[in-house]
Amino acid sequence: MNKRGLYSSSEFSKKLLPKNRREVFFDVFKMHFFSFVKMGLIFFFFSLPLLSLHFIKDYSYIVASENDVSNSMVLIICTALEFIGVMILSIPIAGFGKIYHEYAWLEPVFFLNDFKEGIKENIVPTLKSMFILSLNIVAFDFAYLFSPSGWLMAIPFGVGIAFILPVVLHVIFINFIYTNKYGVNFKLGCFFYLKHIISTFLCLLPLIAPKVYTAFIMTNIIALLTKYGVLLVYIIFLVPFIFLAIQLNEMRIFDIHINIQRFPHLVDKGMYKGGEEGNE
Repeated sequence: MNKRGLYSSSEFSKKLLPKNRREVFFDVFKMHFFSFVKMGLIFFFFSLPLLSLHFIKDYSYIVASENDVSNSMVLIICTALEFIGVMILSIPIAGFGKIYHEYAWLEPVFFLNDFKEGIKENIVPTLKSMFILSLNIVAFDFAYLFSPSGWLMAIPFGVGIAFILPVVLHVIFINFIYTNKYGVNFKLGCFFYLKHIISTFLCLLPLIAPKVYTAFIMTNIIALLTKYGVLLVYIIFLVPFIFLAIQLNEMRIFDIHINIQRFPHLVDKGMYKGGEEGNE
């Protein structure tokens, strides 16, 4: 086999580095696609308890409709257990935290070792963030199921979308890099959200869009299996790259508000800026 075509004919230089974060995204996408699919599979595995609870709830509607019985008790139990399902997601999110910022800085990644190190470094603040998020999700789900008024249902949804989810999203990524106390990073998350509302919601949109699809109650098993097939593809092949895009946006924000003053060596790390020698 002729191996000549497997390698670049030119030597590596800093000028070959991406010049902006859009180029970083596509470089990482091309070089590490299968690593991100691996992350998607891991995330799907840890999502199984939550997905199973949602499937049981959805299937209970079919059973209730076919047998003319109430599924209220099933809905109550599964909705309460969703809190645990969301908290379990803290494990892969914490582990991926280290891997994501290494990819974003174009640093070498040793997948299994870095995943374990990420869990060790990030699990406590990630659990705190997911606890806040879990409370809001369960409150919304209970309101969705049992609220006698659309206005009451809108309260946890509005609070979650307009405040909790965007702030917690910032806080999770802040904790991946900066070792401040959680309260300090939460305040930073609020500040970043207010200063960058548009980019925050652009990052949130692909994460919350499936909620609109999953809110529909399927009336037969074929439609239900299709729904979860779509979710499987979304989790494995899209979610990892959505997180990468969010990570790159967060690093842009960090450079503006933190790194330029306190950690100048992190500014534009992994990108080439003509004439600058500090970007490695």
